[in-house]
Amino acid sequence: MTAKTKLDRLREDNCFLADIPDSIRIPALGDRQEEVIKPIEAASIDDIAFAQLALQAKSSALYAEIDGLRRIYDMARKNGAVGTDNALDAIAEKQGGQVMSLPIISADQRLAERRGIKGCIFGKSGIGKTSLLWTLEASTTLFFDLEAGDLAIEGWPGDTIRPRTWQECRDFAVFIGGPNPALREDQVFSQAHFEAVCERFGDPATLDKYRTVFIDSITVAGRLCFQWCRGQPQAISERTGKPDMRGAYGLHGQEMIAWLTHLQHTRGKNVWFVGILDEKLDDFNRRVFVPQIEGSKTGNELPGIVDEVIAMAEIGQGDGDPFRAFVCQTLNPFGYPAKDRSGRLDQIEEPHLGRLMEKIGGPVKPASERLEFGRPASQPADTPVTQEDEGAF
Repeated sequence: MTAKTKLDRLREDNCFLADIPDSIRIPALGDRQEEVIKPIEAASIDDIAFAQLALQAKSSALYAEIDGLRRIYDMARKNGAVGTDNALDAIAEKQGGQVMSLPIISADQRLAERRGIKGCIFGKSGIGKTSLLWTLEASTTLFFDLEAGDLAIEGWPGDTIRPRTWQECRDFAVFIGGPNPALREDQVFSQAHFEAVCERFGDPATLDKYRTVFIDSITVAGRLCFQWCRGQPQAISERTGKPDMRGAYGLHGQEMIAWLTHLQHTRGKNVWFVGILDEKLDDFNRRVFVPQIEGSKTGNELPGIVDEVIAMAEIGQGDGDPFRAFVCQTLNPFGYPAKDRSGRLDQIEEPHLGRLMEKIGGPVKPASERLEFGRPASQPADTPVTQEDEGAF
């Protein structure tokens, strides 16, 4: 029976080292003019480092070659070529031998584009978030109902879709927003995904009549996403085979951000996400408000994705009765999360989503007004007292 070597025992003891090669190739460096092949059992740390650099260089070149072939394939397919056509001829025929111009969008073209508003509205349970549907035009609004809590809008005459799984949420997102040309064919939201969804749902032109998509709620979407993530290979430890919650939360953050970003790029429609706002105490016993979404990544990155972050809250001023309102500006005395990318909203607005969108789409303020910096006036107590002032008393 042959005795096991150090390398054999290492491969058996650690599954992550099962693919270690018997020998490594050390490239020609410095005074060494030729490549050296050395058994890995005799290799030093520097030998392994140099061998790794050589493999990384080969890997980069191989990736560049694969990427170039993929681009040729994609361009030929988009030009209508079939499997037996010459790929380079298909690309050249479409371009007609002309140099492609830089796709610059002029200011007039950009200003003439139809743009949708992307925003999220957070508020505590029962504040009336779902009831905002009554403030929208029913014939041009699509209700993305995830909560099955539509009792507040009983009798609302608009259209509704009711996804029950995370896969359906992704399918509806690509059906509404179209394909992402930057993705590979095997990825979600790609051209292949879009075409597969169109085969099931029909012509996406049926959605052209909708100007606004109202998603209620992002809180439930996060739960559906997390439930799906827990069943994926990334949520299972390769070493122990047991559930890995860190892997599940990592995948959850990636999935949610990809879903939100895809819907955010739906330029021709307004997309509003509704969610629950939690009130908590931080480590210093201060009151803070955070969106109720599984994990931390989605809540932290969501304000940077959408145009508007609105807090629907109960406001009390003085001895008067409290009232519901939209808090729309980041600098607010209530501590609510808010953001206005349009620069047209006041700190507090009427809780009417239809009129809010009309105001956002109104005439733009001059840049000098939007970027104005107003330093607070100095208080009398901040003014130093001089000796002459003291002598006056």
